[in-house]
Amino acid sequence: MKKQVKKFMSALLACVMVAVSVIVFDMNPVHAASGAITEASGWLETAYVKWTPVTGATGYNVYVKSASASDSAYVQLDDELIRKYPSYMRADAVGLKAGDYVMKIVPLNNGKENTSAAIVSDKLTVNAHDRSGFTFSSNSPVKNGVGAYNNDGTLKSNASVLYVTEANKNTVKMKIGNTEYTGVAAITQAIKAKNNCQPVAIRIIGQVTLSGLSCQDMKSAYAIGVKGATNVTFEGIGDDATLYEAGVAVFQSTGIEVRNLGLMNWGGGKDGDGITLKQSLGVWVHNNDVFYGDAGSDGDQAKGDGSMDLKDNSQYVTVSYNHFWDSGKMSLCGMKSESGENWITYHHNWFDHSDSRHPRIRTMSVHVYNNYYDGNSKYGVGAAKDSEAFVEANYFRHCNYPMLSSMQGSDVLAGGIFSGENGGVIKAYNNYMEGQKSVIYANSDAGTTTASATDFDAYLATSRSETVPSTYKAKQGGKTYSNFDTKVDLGVDTADIDAPADVPSIVTKYAGRIMGGDFKWTFDNSVDDTSYSLNKPLKDKLNAYKTTLVSVGGGSVSGESHTHTYGEWTVVKAATETEEGLKSRTCTGCGYNETAVIPAIGKDTPVTPDTPVSGDAKVHNFTESGTTSDFYSITGSIATNKGTATYNGLTLTKCLKMESSTSIKFTAPSAGKLTLVFGGTTAASGKGVKVNGTSKKVGSDGTLTVDVAKGAVTVTKGDSINLFYMVYTPSGTSETTHTHKYESKITKQATCTEAGVLTYTCTSTTGTCDKKTYTETIPATGHKFSTEWTVDVEATETTPGSKSHHCTVCGEKTDVTEIPATGPKYDAEYYAPVFDAEYYLATNPDLKEAFGDDAQKALAHFVEYGMGEGRQGSAEFNVYSYRTRYADLDAAFGDDLASYYMHYINAGKSEGRDGTLEKTYTVVFKKNGEVVKTETVKEGGAATAPAEIESENGFKGWDKDFTNVISDMEVNAVYSSLVYNGVDYSPVFDGKYYLGLYADLKAAFGEDEKSAFEHFVNYGIKEGRQGSAEFNVYSYRARYADLDAAFGDDLASYYTHYIEYGKAEGRNGAPEKTYTVIFKKNGEVVKTEIVKEGESATAPAEVESENGFEGWDKDFTNVTSDMEVNAIYAEEPEYNAEYYAPVFDAEYYLATNPDLKEAFGDDAQKALAHFVEYGMGEGRQGSAEFNVYSYRTRYADLDAAFGDDLASYYMHYINAGKSEGRDGTLEKTYTVVFKKNGEVVKTETVKEGGAATAPAEIESENGFKGWDKDFTNVISDMEVNAVYSSLVYNGVDYSPVFDGKYYLGLYADLKAAFGEDEKSAFAHFVNYGIKEGRQGSAEFNVYVYRARYTDLDAAYGDDLEKYYMHYIMYGKSEGRNGAAEK
Repeated sequence: MKKQVKKFMSALLACVMVAVSVIVFDMNPVHAASGAITEASGWLETAYVKWTPVTGATGYNVYVKSASASDSAYVQLDDELIRKYPSYMRADAVGLKAGDYVMKIVPLNNGKENTSAAIVSDKLTVNAHDRSGFTFSSNSPVKNGVGAYNNDGTLKSNASVLYVTEANKNTVKMKIGNTEYTGVAAITQAIKAKNNCQPVAIRIIGQVTLSGLSCQDMKSAYAIGVKGATNVTFEGIGDDATLYEAGVAVFQSTGIEVRNLGLMNWGGGKDGDGITLKQSLGVWVHNNDVFYGDAGSDGDQAKGDGSMDLKDNSQYVTVSYNHFWDSGKMSLCGMKSESGENWITYHHNWFDHSDSRHPRIRTMSVHVYNNYYDGNSKYGVGAAKDSEAFVEANYFRHCNYPMLSSMQGSDVLAGGIFSGENGGVIKAYNNYMEGQKSVIYANSDAGTTTASATDFDAYLATSRSETVPSTYKAKQGGKTYSNFDTKVDLGVDTADIDAPADVPSIVTKYAGRIMGGDFKWTFDNSVDDTSYSLNKPLKDKLNAYKTTLVSVGGGSVSGESHTHTYGEWTVVKAATETEEGLKSRTCTGCGYNETAVIPAIGKDTPVTPDTPVSGDAKVHNFTESGTTSDFYSITGSIATNKGTATYNGLTLTKCLKMESSTSIKFTAPSAGKLTLVFGGTTAASGKGVKVNGTSKKVGSDGTLTVDVAKGAVTVTKGDSINLFYMVYTPSGTSETTHTHKYESKITKQATCTEAGVLTYTCTSTTGTCDKKTYTETIPATGHKFSTEWTVDVEATETTPGSKSHHCTVCGEKTDVTEIPATGPKYDAEYYAPVFDAEYYLATNPDLKEAFGDDAQKALAHFVEYGMGEGRQGSAEFNVYSYRTRYADLDAAFGDDLASYYMHYINAGKSEGRDGTLEKTYTVVFKKNGEVVKTETVKEGGAATAPAEIESENGFKGWDKDFTNVISDMEVNAVYSSLVYNGVDYSPVFDGKYYLGLYADLKAAFGEDEKSAFEHFVNYGIKEGRQGSAEFNVYSYRARYADLDAAFGDDLASYYTHYIEYGKAEGRNGAPEKTYTVIFKKNGEVVKTEIVKEGESATAPAEVESENGFEGWDKDFTNVTSDMEVNAIYAEEPEYNAEYYAPVFDAEYYLATNPDLKEAFGDDAQKALAHFVEYGMGEGRQGSAEFNVYSYRTRYADLDAAFGDDLASYYMHYINAGKSEGRDGTLEKTYTVVFKKNGEVVKTETVKEGGAATAPAEIESENGFKGWDKDFTNVISDMEVNAVYSSLVYNGVDYSPVFDGKYYLGLYADLKAAFGEDEKSAFAHFVNYGIKEGRQGSAEFNVYVYRARYTDLDAAYGDDLEKYYMHYIMYGKSEGRNGAAEK
């Protein structure tokens, strides 16, 4: 905004545009009191005035001029810029340069100005728009002016204007090329670079709805827009210009501007965004109000789709000073087709409670600065798909996640917002944040958590020019930051970046339409900061919006408007062979400055054509020559605001107004013809002009050709029409059109101090050229001084030097500056104990500014001034702490601070004295959130807790340790929640312990510690239950005879005594503890002893008496825990590992003998010694390759020879067996355990591959169904469980006749009664179903069984139950068939 408010006082733009609109005029005479200005103000390149209607006025002319210009400089506004509202009139002057202006309202009475009733405004100050961002960078294709406007805010000289209202949108007309189009849709379809090279300003007035706006190219976008166009501005007039249900779309176009529009309820079709850009270059979207769109079909489109989307490789785009009202998805910046940087800028936008995408970036390089993030419920800037963003000087207020990179950092915390896309990289600098949920930096702990070099949201730069190291990259995709912001022109100077603290006030003032627009709404931060739902009251108000505009047009008539009189063209920027130049000329009357492009050198330069004729024909082109002529005598006023005329291929823009005072005189040398060309905004067809006093009628084509005799000819006014061109052609001659075609050449080069000359030569061969050459001045280039200093004279210790900025072209010097003498140099190494130049400069900004990074100057200052001032020269030495710490130095040096530094350098450091800064910290003690004490504590010291808190009932302690304070800290009192009737039971009760110890309470209360506590107080104490691991009532009673004598069997009194007195007296209420002490020799247990806490264990005497015994590895005289004590022997002999290798592998031995592993660790030699001395005799297996028991079993001759002498089998295998080929490997057997209901009924050892034998007594039991595993081929230890029927009742297994699912499925009454409860179904079957003859399974039907077997029918008759029992007990095993017949 700093650029915007710079004031450029200049003359007024006096381009009164050709308004190609149909005016809706509703201006009845007003019978109110005389008018008065009620409101007037300047804004950004516009000014406006409101006034109450003037009594009797039938219309108004409105004018504007520079405040410092004379009244003759007033320029009349187009009629469409004047509008009527219910109680006032309003006029807006647009296209103004920055400066001070006044506006004048002149009432009309029956078409005539009533100048005596004119109203003039006070001075109105107009500011320039902030033209910053990539659109205006030096590499931008539209850097010299976007849309229909120049960079100074004025309308381009050849621009056309289209006024669009709700009433005229289908009937408004505009000529493009040689074709006239009707209706906005047809006009915007035709505005293409190939059809129309003129800039176009499309001005929206009032509330305009979608119908009739959307051309064929825009049908899917639900928008007004252009495709394939150049230099178009879509702009709103005043504070109420609103596109309703319509957006704005820009496809494949260059140099497009969208400004001062309100967008409400815009469409939700395929491309139905608020503002959409596709494949477009050099676009500037600014100062718009973007509200909700229509809800889309997706769940995230309740507020509409994208408010401002850039797609399909759009480049050099700036989005600035827009107000986004609770947008759901603010801006998608890139689809997935882009591959380059694209260069996009977002600045000074107001993201007013909008939810997300501010913006969401793919692939592009984006600069995001000075935006106001105001209550954003989802996230701010999102970087995905290998994009990068420079995010600086923004103000983030309650933006949940200010910056996100896909698939890392806070994006992971937020649940992954970017659909798994690759990440991007963000460089952040100088942003302000408050109320954020998470921000994680790659290189700084300044975020909400510690830095993470891999899981970060952004890299935090400490300066704007800092580059991001390539070591920081996106976690997914590996994107690194290109540091584009330090390499390319961003289109904004550092000085023009606003401080973050100023952003809210600037943005809320200037973002959106003029003066904030006509729609007002205030968000509720307490709700809207966190809600991303549609704000229904806001949506309802938008749905109900209706403009208060009554009519468009002020009933203006042609007034006394100013006509420009220009001086010569001046070259502002010379053209080169590759780049266009720029020239300008100034009106001598009002100071208006007109600019035009100079084509690149050598290119054809078409200018306004002239039409010389052959022979003695005399042409006068008012566009080219004004009233100056050496043949005609012309009196009258030239106008530039009367439109254009065309003749013989010429486009004519200036005319002579035919007024009472107008006359044209010449002397015809012979008889001939006079052709007069009329046109412009005033229709001339059929109107009259006087030639030698005789009225002649103008033809339908706007021309008049009359015969003139030799002699004097006079042309004067007939009707008020406009003459653009005339030619006198003597008889016998004919008119031949000559069009100038100039080629330019620099005939004198401009230098730094001298102007050059650009000469134009006409190369056209048609007709007769009246101006073969002309020249233009090329301004002196001015010196191009380097920004770097050049040292002209080096400074010495005693003599100053000098430096200056040199011109890179001619070497001229400027800013010659003295370089002070360097002064004496000091030895940096000598002063190193108290001085570090980098630290000194960093902590003293005044010196940094004076010396830069000059370490020697910094040291000189320190020695000569800094020590005397007590400045801290390094992080390692503080003079005040040194003085305070050592009283002898204080007594010796007093206030002579420099002496302390010198003492430390020369003696103190070597003496070990401490010169570091004494640090202190603040410790704040709190109770229930209230501060009860604040104490300052030295580093490493202890704070003192407030005693009054610690003595309170229920106080348990503090939540932090404060005995070694190394930082500021807050300490909170912790109170027991175990207070009952004023007694704190925490010394004897722990809820978790209590519930864990007593299963009955756990079953009753679950995890409810509160109920457990109430039980303990009311019952547990009386029952003597143990409430915590720290107190056992029985141990307490046993330990203290005085209490036993006092309380006897009153258990509750022991608890109460311990709580109130015992604990404070240091009495021990804990259960009596005992510990196990295990004595070992070479890993083998030799003794285990139970010892009471604090007592001594007794070592095994037989071990201590052994030869070589040296002692035990632990002290066991005061036992306070379980312990293992190992005997220590003198160093053991070493055995040859290679010799014992056939039967020993140290790693195997230690792994299979945990006792030895614990004793020896990985000591292979100790393991071998144990094996030789003990292991072989014990029969331990020393390797996987040899098992002594298998070896003995396998060979009877060895068993006969060695018997139980196990060691001899090992030695035989080593010395003979292995070489004889004997097998020493382990014969594998496995254990098979048979179980019934979890109880072991048989254990059997089975060789590998063999079968186990099941216990017969189990298999004969009633209800036995089988085993749960096969044990016929045993290849591992296994457990086999007996499986029983669950259908046993009173010892009878009913499974042969009952299946629960079948039973319930067959009988609906049972299904209704029991549902899926098969247990209840079984009970019903046994007790009732059998008697009723119900079928319990598919395998047995009692009636079929009876019918099938006559012996049973004879025996049992109608006793159905007996048939079931017979089948269960005998029939099934006899092979009888109980199934129903099929």
